[in-house]
Amino acid sequence: MRFYSQVIFPRLLDWSLSDPVLAKYRQELLANVTGEVLEIGFGTGLNLLYYPSGIRKITTVDVNPGMNALANKRISNSDITVEQLLL
Repeated sequence: MRFYSQVIFPRLLDWSLSDPVLAKYRQELLANVTGEVLEIGFGTGLNLLYYPSGIRKITTVDVNPGMNALANKRISNSDITVEQLLL
């Protein structure tokens, strides 16, 4: 079960939530975000691309280390500082 939850599930979730239709909603939702951000359920970091340029720090909370592993790839390509907390 651990292999599925930490390896397969994060990739399936990332793939299914990468739909361009959802990208439009992410962009609209995050367009006016300011200051420091707390994102609960950061997942694989799909929202990261849509944060405005003024955001410099995001603190994330997630329960799945497999999600954090995928999110790290997006974080390394971002100018935003991300502090990942794992429950």
